[in-house]
Amino acid sequence: MAANFKREKGAYGEIRAMPRPTQEELDAFYNGVYYSEGVTTTYSAEYDESELAQKQLRADMTVEALVQNLPTLSAGTTFLEVGAGEGFVLNAASKRGLSIQGVDYQIAPIKKFNPAVVDRFHATDPNAFLRDCIASQKQFEGIVLQNVLEHVIDPEGLLAGLRQVLSKDGILLVQIPNDFSALQSLAME
Repeated sequence: MAANFKREKGAYGEIRAMPRPTQEELDAFYNGVYYSEGVTTTYSAEYDESELAQKQLRADMTVEALVQNLPTLSAGTTFLEVGAGEGFVLNAASKRGLSIQGVDYQIAPIKKFNPAVVDRFHATDPNAFLRDCIASQKQFEGIVLQNVLEHVIDPEGLLAGLRQVLSKDGILLVQIPNDFSALQSLAME
């Protein structure tokens, strides 16, 4: 039986479905269900050439945005992608010779679409990974967060945690969907 959800406006103008799931429910969903065929429109078990090209181009643009906006770039510059998904950003950064790590719940999408970067990937709860980075005082010069904030229960807490592992002059690149906005409605019309 499906739960009855209602929309509420959050403190930053975002739309939130209420009631919100528990962290345990989210963990179970992202660990076992999310990367299954038909669960989300952003993931598919197969992509045609144009879809792959679009994903690769977007990843290349993301990496280029990080590189262009860092004050200095050296062999020791480190990057992190939280919610690495299928590994397209990891692969794009790796091809540029950058030191990048990615974290997400499932490794299967990485193995399927970007197996060359499996060694840069941590298949675990991103929140636990972040807590470990904070505890060990790990720092990253660049952090990528694409389409992640809308999936977490405490987006403010995630951003605060990322701030603790972002170096003083580091770059945090955040992309979020524009669902339910006036601009999206206009585009749909």
